[in-house]
Amino acid sequence: MENTYKISKTLDLNFVNYYCAVPFPGSELYDESLRNKWLSQDTPWELFNQDTALLEYPGLSAEQVRNFRKRLLKNYYFNAGMLFNVLGKLRIGWIFKSMRKIFSFIRWHR
Repeated sequence: MENTYKISKTLDLNFVNYYCAVPFPGSELYDESLRNKWLSQDTPWELFNQDTALLEYPGLSAEQVRNFRKRLLKNYYFNAGMLFNVLGKLRIGWIFKSMRKIFSFIRWHR
């Protein structure tokens, strides 16, 4: 996971998202997860999405994956370098409008 983040920081990206592996029923990952007890067979269907860590690996819990993903997203988007990178690619008229939206989002996020 850490390597994925390091690689993403070296790329000139406007947008990133870090997704969790999803063991959809019927997939090989689902069968493997049940066999290795990484996933409960009673897991509600609505939790099977890329934003929700479900798998409980030995030494790596779903909560650790969720917290790591949240930290990666915060670190990527809430830094001056990313802000100026994105704003530098926008037209001047959009810069001020975008800055207002970004600062509004930051205030909301806190």
